[in-house]
Amino acid sequence: MNQIFRETMMTHLLLWCNAYVQIIRNGKGEVLGLYPLMPDRMKVDRDDKGQIYYEYFVSDSDEGTEKQGRVKLNELDVLHIPGLGFDGLVGYSPQVAARH
Repeated sequence: MNQIFRETMMTHLLLWCNAYVQIIRNGKGEVLGLYPLMPDRMKVDRDDKGQIYYEYFVSDSDEGTEKQGRVKLNELDVLHIPGLGFDGLVGYSPQVAARH
């Protein structure tokens, strides 16, 4: 991991209390790259079977895409670094954590 990647993840964690990275794999399942995702465009939830999934809101201003909408990501394709949390899904700001 390079310095800029680490700083980006730390900034996301400090500002949004969550950091997300999409794991890009080849057909063999080998990791080809890590793509930071904006925390304010991520929704984390559980499906009917209790499995965690991620839904990312894509903007047409994102580099390399001319799409807009939602992309559902499997739990295995996202590295999620949560801050303090209570529900097992996302991290919360220190103020919210203190309130709980």
